[in-house]
Amino acid sequence: MNAQVDNTWSIGDAITGVAEGMFALGVLTMTLFPFAIPGIVLTAAALVPLVLLAVVVGLLAAVAAAPVMAVRRLRRRAAGRRDRAGFRPATAQPS
Repeated sequence: MNAQVDNTWSIGDAITGVAEGMFALGVLTMTLFPFAIPGIVLTAAALVPLVLLAVVVGLLAAVAAAPVMAVRRLRRRAAGRRDRAGFRPATAQPS
């Protein structure tokens, strides 16, 4: 009635556990492999409309942003010319 329970792990137990897990994942991968290519094709087919929508939205945003960027560039050029010509805003002189 004096049974001893060994709760310690050895390196062999760890290796065996890892090997069993790798075997199980390998079996699962080989089982599901035939579904991989059709799954990829169906995913790509489902993404085509979303990609086209993103391209259209991007083009519309570029068309809308072009005038704003042109106005900013013209203002910077005008400000640069004013600075070079000596037209600087008056600053308060310390008293």
